[in-house]
Amino acid sequence: MIIPKNKCGTITGTMSIEGKSGLVEKKITVMTDTLVNNKINLNIKVNIIPVLSLNKRFLFWRIGETIKSQQITAILKNTTYKLQDINYDKKAVSVNIEHISPTQLRLEITPLSTRKPTKTQVSIALIGKNGNEKKYLIPVYIK
Repeated sequence: MIIPKNKCGTITGTMSIEGKSGLVEKKITVMTDTLVNNKINLNIKVNIIPVLSLNKRFLFWRIGETIKSQQITAILKNTTYKLQDINYDKKAVSVNIEHISPTQLRLEITPLSTRKPTKTQVSIALIGKNGNEKKYLIPVYIK
């Protein structure tokens, strides 16, 4: 794109934010035909608020450990989304769901056995008002 001298224009770009949260920075270099400062660096900073905040990202038990529940608190940060579903392997874990508030859940996750190595997950599915779906996976390990 060429912008004539002493005129203005628009620079457009895209940035993929899928799977990112918090402060994300992107640098764009604009080339000019001036003799001085022919490269201009633009720094774009975006604070991406996650749709769902989890106080734990995975759960872990040791083989042979006494079976004991662990809790995860999930807070909905973007209220244009609603809880759609929670899925898990019912042969590996049990999940008790407590609705603390319209935007907060407490999941109590308990392995059915710790006798052998197991790798499974708890899936939290959200749906937005616009029909967009988001899925959060919480790995569950017995090692």
